[in-house]
Amino acid sequence: MLQALRNQVSSWVVRAFLLLLVLSFAVWGIGDVFFGTPGGNVAAEVDGQPVSLIEVNRDFTNNLRQLQEQYGAAIDREGPLGAQLLNDALAQSVARRLVEVHASDLNLSTDDETVAETIRTIPAFQVAGQFSRPNFDFALQRLGFSEQDFIEDMRADLTRDRILRSLEDSVRLPEDLGIVLEKHRNEERLVTLLEVPYASIEVSEPDEATLAAYLEENSDSFRAPEYRTGAMLILSPDIVADDITVDEREVRALYDERRSQFSVPARRTVGQILAPSREAVEPARREALAGAEFEEIPDRLPENNLSFTEFEDLRPGDLPEVLDTMVWQTGTDEISQPVESDFGWHIFEIADEVPETVTPFDEVREQLARDLAVGKATDQLPDLAAALDDEIAAGNSLEEAGDSLDLSVIQFESVDPSGMGKNQNRAIPTDVQPEMLQGIFSAPADEVSLLEETADGTYYLYRVDTIEPERPYTHEEKRAEILAGWEAQQQRSMAVEEAQSLLTRAGEVATFEDLRASNQSLAIREVGPMQRDVAPSSAGLTAESVGTIFDTPTGSIAESVLELADSAAIVRVDTVEIPEIGSADPELMSELSQQFRNDLLAQYEQALRRRYPVSVNQAALANILQPNNP
Repeated sequence: MLQALRNQVSSWVVRAFLLLLVLSFAVWGIGDVFFGTPGGNVAAEVDGQPVSLIEVNRDFTNNLRQLQEQYGAAIDREGPLGAQLLNDALAQSVARRLVEVHASDLNLSTDDETVAETIRTIPAFQVAGQFSRPNFDFALQRLGFSEQDFIEDMRADLTRDRILRSLEDSVRLPEDLGIVLEKHRNEERLVTLLEVPYASIEVSEPDEATLAAYLEENSDSFRAPEYRTGAMLILSPDIVADDITVDEREVRALYDERRSQFSVPARRTVGQILAPSREAVEPARREALAGAEFEEIPDRLPENNLSFTEFEDLRPGDLPEVLDTMVWQTGTDEISQPVESDFGWHIFEIADEVPETVTPFDEVREQLARDLAVGKATDQLPDLAAALDDEIAAGNSLEEAGDSLDLSVIQFESVDPSGMGKNQNRAIPTDVQPEMLQGIFSAPADEVSLLEETADGTYYLYRVDTIEPERPYTHEEKRAEILAGWEAQQQRSMAVEEAQSLLTRAGEVATFEDLRASNQSLAIREVGPMQRDVAPSSAGLTAESVGTIFDTPTGSIAESVLELADSAAIVRVDTVEIPEIGSADPELMSELSQQFRNDLLAQYEQALRRRYPVSVNQAALANILQPNNP
């Protein structure tokens, strides 16, 4: 709350602490602090100290307004986002009160002069660096604060800041810690892999019983999705517009109205000479009229203090009015008359011009007609939706309602939840949005749904005729895929066994080269130098294998087989390079300090929760979400 006004008051520590509290409420859930029921005007209590409903509502309203202004769209107070904003506002208020109650126990407060001086230095309350009472009053009015409420809230902020700064100041990390961590992070290793490619393993054709057993063990990987068949009606501006014819005169009028959208203004390349006075610019114009290169004139008349500037792609209106008028009344390859502005005296040379271009009517007629039809369809949509709703309420079927209103009924057959059919092609029109499909797959069969509306204003209703439940595929349906899965499993298992055998033999002083000499299907691959933060996939590794590599001593072979994406491998660590670091990186020390502070603040927050009981009034909070709540 008021964070934008308090940049010079609330430190990052305050923000970090409040964030930790908000996150903790989100993780633990408000439910764990619900016991008892505070009074009707109280949203919550912290150790018996009230968190007023007005305070929470003020934070909620401010958060809501800021979000609406940011995205330029109304937010439903009763929707999920409104509920989340309310939860955040409650968490903010409870977090403040927890620290305030602790401050009271410690007999900490902030004197009046410090509070007043802090308020006077807030930029939002200043004009030309001085405190402005009108700005102060306007800001408080907009935020819904009385002056006394704001002063006391500021006092509480400053007191909280003292407590949290004391925690911040207690974090002092030794530089050696940063050096050790930096060496750990920047350590580089070069390794050699001896790989058994899965594809190199040959497996025998399995019998049907083996495949059936594999299918049973992996049935979750071979399941047919649920399929549904039915019908639906969609009312969107685009769909309704297909049946709307527009008058040619309307299309022409819209073209004239939008003419500026289809026009590219003329553009000019213009040279300018700027002079401090008319006496200085007149000789420059004479030089230009005599044929001198325009941009060289300032050098020819150094005593006149002239400057040259070139404007490319200059359009009407780009310059101040008096200059713009002169530029566009001067012909191409001409020198303008001198003209005065606030900057001095100007003359212009019009070097080049690209004329205005206008897209012809015929080229945009189709799009304009469509725009008009969609606009009319949008206007008709609510009445059409109401008529459709009446048709269904009267007991008519979807098909009968569509015929009555001249609407096309969409038939869908054997569609899965993603809109795909059994042949893995899209089986439903793209007009059917994901939320419509979600409704179709949550509806019972043989019932026409209620008329529903999407966020973009599209109306729809549907009927599910048949439901084909999700089920395991049969052996016959997916034999090729099941066979491929079984073979991949066998290849992987046998490759791991082979790699384990290689690991044992390598421990008997056989080199990787010796091992590969006896089996040419093996591959030797060098990887690195690499650090701990290497992207595993870029090195053909896995996150687990990177950990194994950095746990293995120099010159040694890792004790376990690596199961990679395409092979099983054993790995030898060839070299380890640890950088020499004289002093810790300041950014790293800052990062470490921030982590330690966050841990300390989290512990402080947990201690406050254990010390001070919190209760929340759910019924009072629910009222905030009502649409008529200011």
